[in-house]
Amino acid sequence: MTHHHTATGLRPAVGALALTALMASTTVAQADWTDDYDEVRLGTAASEVDDDTVNAFNALAEYLTERFGVTFSVRQATDYAAVIEALRNDQLEFTRMGGATYALASRIMGDGVEPMVLDEVNGGRGYHSVVLARADSGYEDVADLAGESLAFVDPNSASGYVAPNFFLTQEGYEPEDHFDEIVFAGSHDNAVIGLINGQYEAAATFQFTPENSAVTRLAERDMIEPDAVRTLWVSPLLANPLWAARTDLPEEMRADFVEALVELPEADPEAWEVVRQGRLSAYAPTTHEEYQPMIDMTEWTREQRRGD
Repeated sequence: MTHHHTATGLRPAVGALALTALMASTTVAQADWTDDYDEVRLGTAASEVDDDTVNAFNALAEYLTERFGVTFSVRQATDYAAVIEALRNDQLEFTRMGGATYALASRIMGDGVEPMVLDEVNGGRGYHSVVLARADSGYEDVADLAGESLAFVDPNSASGYVAPNFFLTQEGYEPEDHFDEIVFAGSHDNAVIGLINGQYEAAATFQFTPENSAVTRLAERDMIEPDAVRTLWVSPLLANPLWAARTDLPEEMRADFVEALVELPEADPEAWEVVRQGRLSAYAPTTHEEYQPMIDMTEWTREQRRGD
């Protein structure tokens, strides 16, 4: 286990405190790990970052820094895969990711990564993948899109690739056969904007509810007209995005992180308003099991690719 030791001269004295730490408040227990870390790094994929998201990450980092007396910093990786690579190479302690990215992280890192908390949105623990077309296109369902072009988001995006690829295939519309052209837009914003701009006839993205989706978020930022697109298809429920941690971090550190995020709305309502971006209703503890369906889907996807 690798820690960033700073107070090495003080280490021998810690043994004498062990019994006290076991019996005392969390503040004393926290000292075990807070003494060992100069900095705790929070990760995110830059492909999904806008000003609101940056502000949310910074507010969360400030809250955690104040709570634990250790500097929490935010690191942006270039894409979903880079987040996993950074976690695997001990360049991040905790990272935010979607379910499909967690499934990939789990395959690459095995027991080296675990979910901490997930987003509760509108009180729910899941969201959907949707396939959209332009409102003026005349397409009514996925069947109408035969021979047309479709934009996915990223090969490691749950709602933007893994789920629609899996479920559409189960429904008899295997994307490789059903569509004439498939592109990867790189981000949810790009996928929707490219659709509206006529770069392709359909796009896959996410939706929590019809009032809270990739489309409504772009509309809130005045980047698109909210009624510019039509929803042709909605997937079954997928477990919400999460915060994950390296399992080689001290157990107390991981437990404290979960507690800090769960308590955030009451502990620092001001920070919570920025973090929730008008959408989150809570952070809730989660486990590997909640993402097993997503893992099964991503494994199926891998098998399909291997069969090509």
